[in-house]
Amino acid sequence: MMKKIIAAVSAARRFLPALLAAPWTALAQDSYQVTNPLGDITLCGLIKAVLNAAMVIGVPIAVLLIVYAGFKFVAARGSSEDLAKARTNLWYTLIGILIFFGAGVIAQIIIGTLTAVGVSGVSSC
Repeated sequence: MMKKIIAAVSAARRFLPALLAAPWTALAQDSYQVTNPLGDITLCGLIKAVLNAAMVIGVPIAVLLIVYAGFKFVAARGSSEDLAKARTNLWYTLIGILIFFGAGVIAQIIIGTLTAVGVSGVSSC
């Protein structure tokens, strides 16, 4: 039993330094390089990309919500209570769309104002 323990400790002493040094030797090589998957992008570029993605996703959702509101009008079948709910749904959808697209317009107005005042670094946004 003692011989097996001594053999295991001896084997561990031989292989343990190699196992511990392996990750560091891999990092020491010059060929290992981490690249940014977004490329050379600035903060303004990142914000533009996120906002453009939100627009690409938001427009179809807005269309689907308007279609849904139309289906609620059809499903109301003349019931004044259901027509009122459908009308409220349509108004909330239209107000949400105006806020969604108005945010981009407001952001452009703010950028234009800051550029006119002379704030540097905003004109690229």
